[in-house]
Amino acid sequence: MKKVATALALSLAVSTPAHAEMSVDMFLQRFTAMRAGKDPQASKILRNEMDRAARTFQERVRSGAIRDVCVQSGNTLEPEQLVNYFRSLPPPQRAMTNVTAGFYGAMKKRFPCW
Repeated sequence: MKKVATALALSLAVSTPAHAEMSVDMFLQRFTAMRAGKDPQASKILRNEMDRAARTFQERVRSGAIRDVCVQSGNTLEPEQLVNYFRSLPPPQRAMTNVTAGFYGAMKKRFPCW
């Protein structure tokens, strides 16, 4: 039995990524707690999550994988716009959507190519 438990633990350690990306739902929960002053570490965690999503988005744009978002130089997506987009998603979709996919959705809505 001990061998089985050890093998299971090792397989989980190998198959689990070092960073599992946060869902939009979890992001909003932490954001709400941060705004209420109940989660002092949330600011750094949420900023890191957004930085990761933005980097991934930029890499995908540069590689040509994203062609339906047209951001003109000087235009930005403000944090409040992003949070409002996340809140506009139906609750079941929030739970299934990671922050990177949510960021892409917000960018696509804010900066569509015409």
